Amino acid sequence: MIEFAALTYGMVLSFVFASLHGNAKRQQKNPPIMILVGYFLVGVTALLSAVLFGLAFQLFRL
Repeated sequence: MIEFAALTYGMVLSFVFASLHGNAKRQQKNPPIMILVGYFLVGVTALLSAVLFGLAFQLFRL
């Protein structure tokens, strides 16, 4: 189940960032919802990273 969630999250993240980058290259305006989704995904990634780092620090503390 985690593999499916990670694959889905990665595909959504890749799609959003590729769309934002493509629009920037073509000098087109990005849709506001796409920008919000991009910021949300970056925030979730940062939060998940911090939580996993804290968990690893607690589990493997010397």
